[in-house]
Amino acid sequence: MKKSFSHTLITTFLLGSFIMDTHAQAAPKILFIRGGSGTVGFLEGRSDEQSASILNYAAFSGNHSWGELNSALAAEGFVSEEMSENPVAATTPFLTPTPVPLDTLNLSDYQVIVFGSNNATYTTAQINAFRTYITGGGAALFLSDANFGQNWRSAADSDQQFLNLFGLTMNQDLGFYAINRTTNFVVPTHPIFNGVDSFGGEGVSPITRNAPPSGVVSTILSGIPAGQNIRLNNNTTTAPFQGSARVANANDASLVIATLGSGRIAAHFDRNTFFNLNGAGTGINEMQNEFYARNLFNWLAGKPDFNTATDNYAPRGHFTTVFSGGIPASIPPIVSFSAKDPDGTVSYVDLFLDGVLVSRDAVAPYQWDLSTLGTLPAGNRILTATIADNEGKLTSVQLPIIVTEEIPINRSTWALSSSVNNVQTGTSNLPSAIDGNPSTRWATRTPQVPGQTFTINMGQRRLFQRLVIDSTANPNDFPRGYIVRGSDNGTTYTNIASGAGDGAVTNIFLPAPVTYQYVQIEQTGSSAASWWSIHELNILQPPTNSPLPFASWRQFYFGADLNDPAKEATHWGNSADLDGDGQSTLEEFAFGTAPNSAASRAPVAVTTATDPVSGIQYFDLTFRRWRTGNGISYLIDYSENLIDWTTEGLNTSFIGSPISNLDGTETVTARLIPQGPVPSSFVRLKLVKAP
Repeated sequence: MKKSFSHTLITTFLLGSFIMDTHAQAAPKILFIRGGSGTVGFLEGRSDEQSASILNYAAFSGNHSWGELNSALAAEGFVSEEMSENPVAATTPFLTPTPVPLDTLNLSDYQVIVFGSNNATYTTAQINAFRTYITGGGAALFLSDANFGQNWRSAADSDQQFLNLFGLTMNQDLGFYAINRTTNFVVPTHPIFNGVDSFGGEGVSPITRNAPPSGVVSTILSGIPAGQNIRLNNNTTTAPFQGSARVANANDASLVIATLGSGRIAAHFDRNTFFNLNGAGTGINEMQNEFYARNLFNWLAGKPDFNTATDNYAPRGHFTTVFSGGIPASIPPIVSFSAKDPDGTVSYVDLFLDGVLVSRDAVAPYQWDLSTLGTLPAGNRILTATIADNEGKLTSVQLPIIVTEEIPINRSTWALSSSVNNVQTGTSNLPSAIDGNPSTRWATRTPQVPGQTFTINMGQRRLFQRLVIDSTANPNDFPRGYIVRGSDNGTTYTNIASGAGDGAVTNIFLPAPVTYQYVQIEQTGSSAASWWSIHELNILQPPTNSPLPFASWRQFYFGADLNDPAKEATHWGNSADLDGDGQSTLEEFAFGTAPNSAASRAPVAVTTATDPVSGIQYFDLTFRRWRTGNGISYLIDYSENLIDWTTEGLNTSFIGSPISNLDGTETVTARLIPQGPVPSSFVRLKLVKAP
């Protein structure tokens, strides 16, 4: 019986008809499936950091991350994607996550599926979908710790569900093993071991090879050191949930491979083998763990003639500078990069911006100061780092960035005044501060003392976040102190910034963007030797495509009305609806629309479809959101009675790439897939604003 969902979306805002293309996603080659946040496969690990993410490059002592594995696979030509099992209910002593919907995904998109640190219970349909994927030529790697720490409930209902297809058993966590070619490699000539003399694990979960089911051919490639114990995964009911122990035998393995149909799988005894530098217990940088990892994935993917013992492994690297938002065009940053060659040395790293060489750095740490390029071109850009090793092999890594541009506000309609030397003509007049000629100036023509003011009437309310006072032609005439105020009427002012100049150019960054018609700068310092001079004054809008904080957004639209409590219910309050379009002020903010224009709407669009293989109906939910969250949580849940809401039984994942709306927001699509039969249900998008 398939689950049926109604077309009703329960929200407090209107539905609309904007629908994005949900099929514009390039198919990746490797899918990493990890435990849900706070579950991480080994069941006591409540920290998401421990869930071995390929997107995390942390290198602190004891980290549990796979970012360096990801960069090593990229050097081998792979593209990786990560999905997480979603926790839905907290119990004692463990969390129960929902599985990744293998029965509704197009598994043929992936050359390899990796099961790492999982503990969800998968359905028969999902297991069958996986089996079909393997027999049709797919590949999988199993490397989770079945019972981390020896004293927690064993996860016999996780990877074991899939390993049963191949006659394999994942045992409990126990001990540290270093596997070496001389004593532990059972098939030392296998291509996975080319160039590999040893690999290691810590807190390992050995695999036992049982009688293979029909159609399965399994082979132990490396065994367990003599005398080591195996802790069986046979106690799920009695605390502390430790299974019984026995001495390892010839059927126990640190690495076993199997084929079924035209597909292949590998089961490896420990995820720690692949951790980043300084990883918990061991990591990819120790022994020949990296060579082993590269060979293992190449074999799983069916690459022919890969990495003979004389091969030159490609160098790897990743950007250590990560930009969560836009990069201001006028303030280019320093970009840092980490590079490593596993079988030699890094000769140099070149940085390119949109394919044009910026600079070559031959000495670690690899860094480039983009300010040497001057003002960067605004828009979507690509940084590319190309690593060359000592044997001439190259690897390129890309980092998409958004270069945003602060726009100076047009000064042609400004009216200026000052408390000192307030003249409009002469050799030291007010217009000289904004005439575009840095050699002319307005000046106090008297030493700096507190209370001197310079006021700008921009003619209308303007959004801005930075002021630049340039006195380069008289470099000692910068303000020794300042207060910046804003006003909508030229009479009542609000302090918005304060500080002190310390050079010929005074950059005044506001804590957040503001909107005012009048800007007043008060000079608050003293200098007996210097005037206060302004050769050029510019007021700049926030960078394009930058999120606008809620306080700034509300002040931009409602201005002085914010000071009128009587207008809270009708204008600026979270529940107000000034333009009468059915969306409250808070909802307008959450979707990045204008609260004073009914024509400015960002409807939530819902489409439904039925998977042709499984027959399960799913939803695609499309909506706008702030690119950085911006203090809003966008939560999706469902109900069967419009009273009790939950996420249990509903798998949610975002599909495709976010589409930038070039205003600080992006359009995204969430795919909602039910898990098992339930009555008709209702789905809602819930907006929660942080305090």
